[in-house]
Amino acid sequence: MTVRIHRNGRVCCRASIDLPLSTGAVWGQLRDFRSSATHDPFHAWIVIDGDVPRAGAKLQIVHRHLLWQSVRIGRILRWEEGVGYAFSDLCLGDSLRAFPHVLSYQLEAVSPGSCRLMIFVGGRWTAPVPRWLGRIWLWWVFSHVVRTVENQMLRFAVALRRRVSQ
Repeated sequence: MTVRIHRNGRVCCRASIDLPLSTGAVWGQLRDFRSSATHDPFHAWIVIDGDVPRAGAKLQIVHRHLLWQSVRIGRILRWEEGVGYAFSDLCLGDSLRAFPHVLSYQLEAVSPGSCRLMIFVGGRWTAPVPRWLGRIWLWWVFSHVVRTVENQMLRFAVALRRRVSQ
C-alpha cells in the first residue's frame, strides 16, 4: 500500500489485494455499489440517480463525521461489468475544495480461482495542514478502506468454502 501527497497537492493512494476468489465472485460482491462505496469510513450512504449504478450516474454521498454529516456529490465515471468501476467524491458547494477525489476498483484474474483487486484513490489535497499530517490522515482512511474490502472478501471466501464442503 502506498499513500503519497506530492508537492503540488496531488494525492495518489494505491493498494492491491490478492484474493482466493475468482474475478466473477469478487465482482459479485463489488457490484453492490451502495455497499462497496461505503467501505470509506465516512461514507454513511449513497444515493444513485436512477437507482442503477452505471457510467455517468450522478451520486449523492452522505458523509458522517462524528456528530455531523454533510452531503457531497459525485458521478460514476467508469462502470465495466466484471472488471471494476470508478467514482468521484466532490464537495457540494465547491468541487475544488475539501479533498476532491476519485476512488477506483479494478479486478484482474491471477488464475481461475484467484484474482487481484487494485484500489486507487487520486485527488487533490486541499486542507490547510502540513502534507506529512495529511499523509498520516490519508494513510489511516485508505488503510481502513483496504482492510474493510479485504476482510469482506475473505469472509465471503470462507462462506463459499463452507457451503461447498457441506
